[in-house]
Parts: sequence; C-alpha cells; structure tokens
Amino acid sequence: MRNAVRQLPERGASYDARSARDDSSIPAHAVVHKDSAVEILAANARIVLDGSSGTIDIGVAGDIWLKVRIDGRVGWIHTQEDFVAIGLQPGD
Repeated sequence: MRNAVRQLPERGASYDARSARDDSSIPAHAVVHKDSAVEILAANARIVLDGSSGTIDIGVAGDIWLKVRIDGRVGWIHTQEDFVAIGLQPGD
C-alpha cells in the first residue's frame, strides 16, 4: 500500500484546524506506506446533538479535521481521500 495525503503544517501550540483552514501555505505531501507510523493526535469538528427521537444522538457536521503524525511529520488533514490514505474507512 502506498498512498499520499496533503498535510497542512503544524505551527505551534496555538495553531488549530480553524486557522489551518484559513492558511494560505502550500500543504506538504506525505507518502503513507504499508509500514508507515500513523498516529491521530487530535480532531476538530462541529458536534451536532439531536434529541428528536427521545434519546440524544451525537454526530458531526461539516468539515472534519484530524491532526496526524505520519512517520514523524505532524500536520492537519481533512478530506475523505486523506482519511482513506491513512487507513480510516468511510462511515455510513
């Protein structure tokens, strides 16, 4: 397996997915091999609560951003293509 992801660079402790979305820098391309070390470090998404069915359902809406470390390189990814490249399967 060899896939590539577009990784927006990490810019210190105050840098988050919201600022990554507005970042005008060019994303780095990280190649993900079968034996690559991939870690999910953080996530950023808008949470949606729905209580219309008598229970509280929790979901996410909009863009989901993941802060990942791929073979030592840290950055943010957010497309379905990037998620599949690191081994995450699409949800229903």
